[in-house]
Amino acid sequence: MAQISLYAGGIFNDSPLSAACTTALNAPLACDPYWLTLTSADLYVPLQSNSTQDALCSATCGASFASYHDNVFKACANDPNPWTGIPATWASDAIWSTYNRTCLKDPTTNAYCTDYIASISSEIDGGVSSLPQAQQCSPCVLSLMQQAQGTAYSNYSPLHVDDYVAVQKTCGVSFPTDVKPPIANISSPLVATSSGTNECLSGNLYTVQSGDNCQTIAASKNVATGTLQTINNIFRDCSNLIAGAQICLPQTCQTYLVNPGDTCWSIASSVGITLTTFLGYNPTINPSCTNLLSGFNVCLSPSAGTYTPTTIAGATVTKTDTFATSTIPPPGPTPFKTTPNCGKYYQVKQDDFCQLISLNASIPLALFEQINPSIDAACDNLVPGFFYCVFPTADWNATAIDNGTTTTVAPPAPTPPGTTGACFTWHVIASGDTCTAIEQQFGVTMSQLLAWNPQLNSGCSNLLLDEAYCVNGAPTSSGSGSGVPSMTVAPPAPTPPGTTGACFVWHTIVSGDSCGAMETQFGITMAQLLAWNPQLNSGCTNLLLDEAYCVDGAPTSSGSASGIPSTTVAPPAPTPPGTSGACFVWHTIVSGDTCGAMETQFGVTMAQLVEWNPQLNSGCTNLLLGEAYCVKA
Repeated sequence: MAQISLYAGGIFNDSPLSAACTTALNAPLACDPYWLTLTSADLYVPLQSNSTQDALCSATCGASFASYHDNVFKACANDPNPWTGIPATWASDAIWSTYNRTCLKDPTTNAYCTDYIASISSEIDGGVSSLPQAQQCSPCVLSLMQQAQGTAYSNYSPLHVDDYVAVQKTCGVSFPTDVKPPIANISSPLVATSSGTNECLSGNLYTVQSGDNCQTIAASKNVATGTLQTINNIFRDCSNLIAGAQICLPQTCQTYLVNPGDTCWSIASSVGITLTTFLGYNPTINPSCTNLLSGFNVCLSPSAGTYTPTTIAGATVTKTDTFATSTIPPPGPTPFKTTPNCGKYYQVKQDDFCQLISLNASIPLALFEQINPSIDAACDNLVPGFFYCVFPTADWNATAIDNGTTTTVAPPAPTPPGTTGACFTWHVIASGDTCTAIEQQFGVTMSQLLAWNPQLNSGCSNLLLDEAYCVNGAPTSSGSGSGVPSMTVAPPAPTPPGTTGACFVWHTIVSGDSCGAMETQFGITMAQLLAWNPQLNSGCTNLLLDEAYCVDGAPTSSGSASGIPSTTVAPPAPTPPGTSGACFVWHTIVSGDTCGAMETQFGVTMAQLVEWNPQLNSGCTNLLLGEAYCVKA
């Protein structure tokens, strides 16, 4: 079980402590270390997936915070404060406060309040009291405001009092509105120690000097204060910074010192960028901008500068990010599908997680996951010891459409009887291999391995040395076991007119190909080929050399002709509230997507999109980046 050790690097107490107090302080918390990052960044956002949030918000973790607080309070009751002006329980209580807010649920729907707040955050500009009454008085908004007001470990300040009073008046409720005094006296000697990641990816280390605080360091080094704190697990009051400690500096950027009265919207507007762009430059600021702090540095440009690449045919270019100008060979094993067009790799350590790696490497989280596509939606399958790309070249995905994920390849060695021929990636068994190791390396499940390699027994005790096994194959007839079961992919070559865009697997025609050969190779029928490739005539005498044909597509409007004909599939990413679960094809929103583009790509209408995704407004102005939308139900 993951644990938090608050003082793994030492307590560094100013006053002598009893053995009982020291033992209580050093006790581990039965909670995920990601709570340190959430507390440092003061983030209040949906946590990628409900399963991730369920794991973080376990009752065991909550009980561990309560037990730790009680044990430290009792054991240290007769001791002086370990640090001048700071109680013994302050560190665990700060994280516990974040836990309590993040794990709030709507009592009616049982949905996490982080999801609800995110759904209305774009409407919060003039404060919470500017929201419609139904939103102001919702259980989540009122509970969150109570939680924030009731603790010294939140960003609730005198600036929020009038807003909270107005909300209570509108909702006919009465709660305290006073601002709790700060627990930590940050003018006292610096205390404790921060841990951060095991490696400083920027390569820029700084030794904390006496008298430093987070903002003085950020100002002198031209970095964002929030990012500096987050990658080093430094709390927002900077009270766990210690003189003499080495901390990791993020990449530099064009900085701006936030003034009283500033908002994310006003800052973005003043420099001519969008709110989305501003938040992209400052990933530690939450979407509703409630943790923008006066007196802190923010970035007005990408870390380490801006690069606008030239569009390369066949690639989806990522703009306004920083890219490497040359590649290096990976220094060790890389996960399946990680781009080879990479200028720097990071070796994952035990207990690493995506958010902290992306901040430490100054790479947007979405880009980090795109260049390392083996990472699942919850980011809970990072493989310690493997090297992940953290600094791609601008053309990192220029060859992604021809990297073996959409075109089947011949096996490099003999295969066991019954092995699928529709395979994109093979693995030749070496001494010491196990199915578990293959699952971890290629990001697949045992059920997928069995579907593509039916000779395997359920215990995986009959792997054949030096034979090739499929580790990424086309969808099986049952609709399960696919490396790309529910995500459509771009064609690797030009397509004939009318070819479906909702396709999972493509085949580029070479000399000697025939429809019969494709039917045999991919286990499909002529009727399916015609449905996905309507340019074909019934005799299949007009195949076009070097053009791509769909050989596994989504259901047609008649419900026939599909590699997964009538089986709905799970979404590959979080979905907006109310999205249909009876869906055959999903599309995950990327930057630049529009409803019009989806209508064209998938041959659907706006009415259908709204029917399957009722959270969409009529103008389609509220698409949520990184969330999955149903495009074929």
